[in-house]
Amino acid sequence: MIKQLFLFVFLLFAHFIHAQNGIIKGIIKNQDRESIEGVAVSYLNNGTVSNKNGEYSLTVPTEIEIAVLFSHVSYKTLQKNIIIPKNKTYRYYPILIAKVEEIDEVIVKDYKRDAQGTIKINPADVIKIPGANQGIENILMTLPGINNNNELSTQYNVRGGNFDENLVYVNGIEVYRPFLVRSGQQEGLSFVNPHLVQDIPYSA
Repeated sequence: MIKQLFLFVFLLFAHFIHAQNGIIKGIIKNQDRESIEGVAVSYLNNGTVSNKNGEYSLTVPTEIEIAVLFSHVSYKTLQKNIIIPKNKTYRYYPILIAKVEEIDEVIVKDYKRDAQGTIKINPADVIKIPGANQGIENILMTLPGINNNNELSTQYNVRGGNFDENLVYVNGIEVYRPFLVRSGQQEGLSFVNPHLVQDIPYSA
């Protein structure tokens, strides 16, 4: 008799608990109307996951407002606040919006390491150096290993080399100048115009 009474109370309590719950179910899709698998559908400690067809079903309390969350790693989390009557099934078909990760502007620059022993000369300093010739050669004459035979000439040699053995590059392109030097057509003139260049690297 006691066992039967206990079983009756247990079934009545289970029925009462079941009567306090409702079900929310449906199909989860994206903006392209494609079903989404693996969406976590949760309310507090209760949860489920949508199947390969995007279908889900979750038991939730009734007659109170609840917040059901739909979350997926590739989509924005969606929250739905609903109130379900007793013993009712609420059908909801959410549309999840894909996440778009935006980053700041990226600037890619080419970087080339300067050769060993390269000295960078500021064109602004060229104008400030006094001398018979207003040019880059005025600064070059102050560097070790560079000599000239006439202060009125822009010719120079490096480490005892000939005056026509100096390599000059403009934007990475070699400029061939020996004939100008030999015929004396560049006496007193500087090849580099400091007002038209951005930087002047020099290497002995």
